[in-house]
Amino acid sequence: MKAVELGQILAKARDFRRINRLLIRRAQASDLGSISAIEHGAHLRPWSRVSIAKELANDNISSFWVACQRPQPEKVAGYICFRIIQPELYILNLAVEKGFRRRGIGSCLILTCLGLGLRRKIKRAVLDVHRENERAIGFYQGLGFQFSDSNQRNKKNFAVMEMHFP
Repeated sequence: MKAVELGQILAKARDFRRINRLLIRRAQASDLGSISAIEHGAHLRPWSRVSIAKELANDNISSFWVACQRPQPEKVAGYICFRIIQPELYILNLAVEKGFRRRGIGSCLILTCLGLGLRRKIKRAVLDVHRENERAIGFYQGLGFQFSDSNQRNKKNFAVMEMHFP
């Protein structure tokens, strides 16, 4: 597997934020309604509002970050939820509001998440993707994720994708 450098990740994230005039910040309780609406518009089996609230409140285990387009830092355009359990970063959820898709917001959220993980010395980033979601698979592959050789977490309709770091 090809290892990715921290400098490359941080430079890409910086470029995406600048080009798209994005503010990436830690999610707050006041973002719950926006996150829930985006979640329900993006997924066939969305997390419930209660599940989202639990993850938001569980910030010692999960990290929830949102992307807002300047100059409206309160207008959530997308979000990412992940956990770092050394030496691995596990991406739990990612979604972008329909009107903001295909603008680099999802890429920026992933790259920011990876940058945060690399600062904490992760060696691998992992996510599950629905096997039939070709658009998502292409998106993740474009960022450098590859299908895992390991089937340790494979679920019936999902595949594990991963990225390794030196």
